[in-house]
Amino acid sequence: MKLACNGNIVTWGGGELTFSIRPAEAILVDGKVIVIHDRRAYPMESPCQNLIAYSMTGELQWKAELPLSGPATAYVSFINESPLKAYNFAGFVCTIDPGTGGLLESVFTK
Repeated sequence: MKLACNGNIVTWGGGELTFSIRPAEAILVDGKVIVIHDRRAYPMESPCQNLIAYSMTGELQWKAELPLSGPATAYVSFINESPLKAYNFAGFVCTIDPGTGGLLESVFTK
């Protein structure tokens, strides 16, 4: 389920979380709030684990594994919730394990 992002706050029916780094997108999957944080809030010269899962009370659950190492590896948007898939800035479509954040598959698309 897609969640509303307004500034640094993500809301859903009956709850909200406030983040120090602005969420670009957020979804609710298997009782976890999964957020793609704004890439611009991270150092540009390093890899960016910006796809992060939180419990509904805000505890960090996992950071998604990246398909490769380098500064252009940030996640940019969700494609699908089940299976959990996201676009990566480096040109990969990544399938993420929603339980662990592990990378199940990455397909280069450029």
